[in-house]
Amino acid sequence: MTVIVGRLITAAPAIEALDLAWIRRANGALGPFTSELASGIDLAWGSGAAPVAVAVVIAAGILARRLRTALGAAVLIAVPWGVVHLEKVMVQRPRPDPGVIVHVLVPDPQSFSYPSGHTAFVTAVCCAVVILLRGRRRRLLAVVLAVGLVLLTTWSRVALGVHHPTDVLASVMTTPAISLLVARALAALGVLAPPTPRGRDGAPVGEISRGASGTGGSDGNTDAVDDPDDTADGHNER
Repeated sequence: MTVIVGRLITAAPAIEALDLAWIRRANGALGPFTSELASGIDLAWGSGAAPVAVAVVIAAGILARRLRTALGAAVLIAVPWGVVHLEKVMVQRPRPDPGVIVHVLVPDPQSFSYPSGHTAFVTAVCCAVVILLRGRRRRLLAVVLAVGLVLLTTWSRVALGVHHPTDVLASVMTTPAISLLVARALAALGVLAPPTPRGRDGAPVGEISRGASGTGGSDGNTDAVDDPDDTADGHNER
């Protein structure tokens, strides 16, 4: 659907004109601080950010002896980012017209425009964190921070004039869907365990008996970050 919509947008001059009008407005409103902020985001979430993030996640998992969770997180980041870049090649939408840009702060990218790779990467990282966290309080905080970070990234891409608004919107709509599909596939393969009911002590049901029997004690492989506050909520999460 993302590819089909991208093809339709690319062939629609009216949408292109509306996109360029938003770019001109956002770019023209940049000041000293916002220019530095947008340029910093462009540098931080560059094309090499995803491979570096995947390598860091796997290395952290090895050091923490939680390799299975780390591999799941790496896949949750890499697959949506890779799919978006494949969609770029399939749609082949040119970058915004440089003539509408007042403040030229970054070099004109040589890749295609739709969808936004920067936005897809940030959204994939945020989705991975939310999916892996356990506990309503932690997830709620993560969602709030994720929404702010994604919105900030989408603004920077449009304000710099390197992406159309519809480019970043496509990434925001597509990436979470891909992340959820990948998470379900990983759970089905046993790489990531789905959330399990919790007992009154906060541990997954059956964990105590396995530890006592010596067959499932501590293997250093935990697939979720547990929230101790859940035990005070008076109910279990499923």
